[in-house]
Amino acid sequence: MKTLQTELQGAESQPSKFVVFAIAEYRLALPLEQIVRVINYPAQVNPELHKLGLLQIGSHTIRLVNFSQNLPLPRNLSENLSENLSESLQLSKTPPFLVIARNLQGAIYGIPVEQQPDLIEIPIEKMQLLPQSDRHPAALQAASHVAVISQDQDVTTIFLLKDIDW
Repeated sequence: MKTLQTELQGAESQPSKFVVFAIAEYRLALPLEQIVRVINYPAQVNPELHKLGLLQIGSHTIRLVNFSQNLPLPRNLSENLSENLSESLQLSKTPPFLVIARNLQGAIYGIPVEQQPDLIEIPIEKMQLLPQSDRHPAALQAASHVAVISQDQDVTTIFLLKDIDW
């Protein structure tokens, strides 16, 4: 499996496909090649595993990566979202979708998301290496590149996640 950096270095101006999802007010993306699938969050979960940040999907136990706990939020959203996330971890409310991905070492993990992710193409020339010093929020430590995409009058900033390893 290629890393994002390898792909960017060897690519011409051909767009790459990414699965993009919103967490808080941030748009995060993973290369399509790392996505195993996007599913509805399971209605029935094992409470003991869930408290440990694990989820049973079929015969696999996967680690949950909850970026929303580490991203700064606008003050008016912060209290409500924090309360909702706390409830989610207690199984009283779960996000509707789960992005299941595989890191470069082959480990499967899941990212809970509130809205259905999008599949988009991002031109290589729109991607810029994100300097280490610019990755202030803890969740953005997982980002390696940033892309600013303009469509009509909308401008969207997308943080491209590097290989997630724990």
